[in-house]
This record gives sequence, C-alpha cells and structure tokens, in this order.
Amino acid sequence: MPTPATGTALLILIGFVLPGFVAVLLKERLYEVRGEETAFDRLLTTVYYSLLVYLLPALCVILLDVVGVLDRDELSRFLRGEAAIWLTALVALAVLLVIPALAALAAWRWMGSGLRRRLFDSSERLNAEHRTQTSWDFAFNHEQDLLLVIELNDGDRIAGYYGTRSHSGYGTRTRDLFLEERWDISDDDGSISPPPTERRSVGIWIEASNIRLIDHYAMSDEHKRDIEERSPDRT
Repeated sequence: MPTPATGTALLILIGFVLPGFVAVLLKERLYEVRGEETAFDRLLTTVYYSLLVYLLPALCVILLDVVGVLDRDELSRFLRGEAAIWLTALVALAVLLVIPALAALAAWRWMGSGLRRRLFDSSERLNAEHRTQTSWDFAFNHEQDLLLVIELNDGDRIAGYYGTRSHSGYGTRTRDLFLEERWDISDDDGSISPPPTERRSVGIWIEASNIRLIDHYAMSDEHKRDIEERSPDRT
C-alpha cells in the first residue's frame, strides 16, 4: 500500500479533527465557558469529540449493513472516492458541520433540561456544580439580583446593583466586574441605597486586579420596589 503524500495526509488529519473542533467551538458558544487548559489538552478534547462525531455515522453504516439495506459495493466505491460528487459533498457536509452542530445543540438543551436537574437532585454522588470551575463563577451563576460591596486593594469600597444588565468575568483570568448601577454607602451605618436621579450612573466597570473582597447581599423589599418603579419593563 503506497504511503499517502504529505498533502493528502494533512487533508485526512484536518478532515478528522474538524468535526471535533466545530463541536467544541459551538459548545463554548452555547453553554460552557472555555476552561484554563493547555494546547495539548484542547487537542485531546477536540479529538475526543471527533471520535464521537464519527461514531454515529459508523454505527449507522453498520446497522444498515446488518439489515441488508446498504450495498457494500457502493460503500467500497465511496471509500475509494469513486462516488458521485454530490454524494461525497453531502456526506462531508453532514460529518464536518451538521452532526457536530446537532450534537452541540443537543448537549445545550440537555444542560438546561428539567430531566438533568431531576437526575442530579435524586443522586447522592452527582453534583451539577462540579462543572463550575471556580467559586467566583459559582457566586455569579445564579439568576438573582444582588447588592454588592466591593473592597478595593487600596481600602476603598464601592457598592452597586448587580442585575440582569450586569456582568462578571468567567474563569481565573477575567474576573472583572460590571455593575449596572453604582449605589451610595452611608458613612453613618454603612447602609446601601440608590443615589439621587441626578447622580445615577448607567454602570461601573471594576478591573479584576483591583478587587480584594466582595460582599454579597440579598435585595431588600424596599430596594426591589425602587428598582421596579424605575424600570417598569422588568418582570
């Protein structure tokens, strides 16, 4: 058997790795933040997903062959590159793009499904939070409005409202913080309150390297009413 040329071998390698790369890319865009991993770890993950993607067509071919639907001569011609161009292009499109995309979408739906939540709730060993990389991610991974008091490295304190238009960085390298409103801290008793309308901001960004400590407080009923009155479109 002749050794494949370098260009052909490179195309084969790209064709094998590409489905896994597409699946990993879509996974990170849909439901999972990219972890702190080396290039080698990422390559292994890509190869793993490529194997899963190619496994489904392989199982379909085996099943069709077992039930006698598949023509082995046609399959042999396809593997030798003698099939019709449209058929080759259709199979390539399905394996390289369609199947990885469907796999990523199915995983996304599964991650947010009620069945998955019930499965984790009923298990004593499974814990959905094991997928959360850091306690920082865990603290901001809940749909809950918060009042935050941030202590900076120089000792200053900043209070703010963390709501639906706020954002916290993910992972270990991007722990910056955006609060949609900066609030006042009383010098007398340390209570937190929204500033007067003329001083109300539309957001404040805090660099990760300046943050030393963050206190999380639940919204009081008074604060909730104030926000609802200022934002009638909130549900």
